[in-house]
Amino acid sequence: MQQNTFEALLGCTPRGYISFLSDLCTENVSNRKITMNCGFLDMNELFHNFMADCGFCIRVALALKLATLNIPLFTSKGRLASKGVTKPRRIARARIHVERCIGA
Repeated sequence: MQQNTFEALLGCTPRGYISFLSDLCTENVSNRKITMNCGFLDMNELFHNFMADCGFCIRVALALKLATLNIPLFTSKGRLASKGVTKPRRIARARIHVERCIGA
């Protein structure tokens, strides 16, 4: 059984407010393609800091805007090195607001 799905890009502020919502895409399209074509990157100022899931391969596009991309790290055997724990914890704390924003 084939199901139709819709994809969209949703941007949230650090406080959990929706700041951007792209048009819906009905075809099978990647997160990167939606991000590159929806106008989101053109709306943002230089030096912004973005957080995304691992499916967003937009680091080069953000570098052109002098922005940074934070993607949650994945662990090997459930552990991170002690020096690699602080940044993922800060990302996880901010990610809570994003999850609340999208209702996950």
